[in-house]
Amino acid sequence: MPRRYAPVPALALLAVLLAACGGGGPIAPSPPVDVRSDPYAAFPPPPPLDPITAPVEPRPLTARITHREPTDGDVLLLLDRLTTAVERRSWGTVAQFLDEDAFRAQVVFLADNGHSPQRAAAEALSGALGLDMAENPLFPPGADRDARPFLGLDRLETMTVQEIAGDPATGGWRASGYVRLDDRATLPFTLIVARTAHGLRVLVPQG
Repeated sequence: MPRRYAPVPALALLAVLLAACGGGGPIAPSPPVDVRSDPYAAFPPPPPLDPITAPVEPRPLTARITHREPTDGDVLLLLDRLTTAVERRSWGTVAQFLDEDAFRAQVVFLADNGHSPQRAAAEALSGALGLDMAENPLFPPGADRDARPFLGLDRLETMTVQEIAGDPATGGWRASGYVRLDDRATLPFTLIVARTAHGLRVLVPQG
């Protein structure tokens, strides 16, 4: 006599199939970012290389750095690479040009004061670039910084260094100029380049 099988409800059968394929359980959330051990992990991945969705290639060096007075070659090289990374909106790369110890300390300080790791990293970076100050807002009015912490930085389209001068307070160099935003508005910036224990780096304001 042929064996009879009890009918299996459709939902139960689907659950069995998903479990067999490794999809029976909920998707595990991404591990939290520990800014104390790796503050750079809070940055988004670099933009895609797809020619349609990727940012345009940076402008020539002579357009990004218009200062023409003699300047330390290492400083010019750092600013060349920094402005290139800014115009590519590769924020993790930009962060590599910051003083490591000061960047970590500032990200941890901001995270300890209630910011998400992503917002802490974005604000530490924009502060080092001399942007998003009270008189120099980078975010559009009403923007939700917690939901979209990199929205302000992502508005940057070009970065132009107009002047490089000595900075007596640090023994380094003060680079100033302007950035152009996605709405064609411009904002001034000033950043400090100095020699640190890790080499030539952009200083990170604290607090």
